[in-house]
Amino acid sequence: MKESNIKNQVVKLSDNLKNPFFHLFHWCQGEIFDIEAINNALQVKDKIFESINKKQKEKKSQEENLKNLAEGRKTVKGIFSTKDANVA
Repeated sequence: MKESNIKNQVVKLSDNLKNPFFHLFHWCQGEIFDIEAINNALQVKDKIFESINKKQKEKKSQEENLKNLAEGRKTVKGIFSTKDANVA
């Protein structure tokens, strides 16, 4: 009876022990995932700012074309012909 009691205590003790490296491994994985998420967010932010800058340049160019049209410096035909030349 005494041996089975000791055996049960040893089994219970081993079940209650935790491996600290297991927790350390999962903590490190979580930190790595956090760093990757921040890196991805920064890359997306950079792409968005590049897109915004590109659209602002296009808008400025179109505003200049409209201003030139209004002032009579360019014609509609001239604007479309230069755009066709840039596309080809």
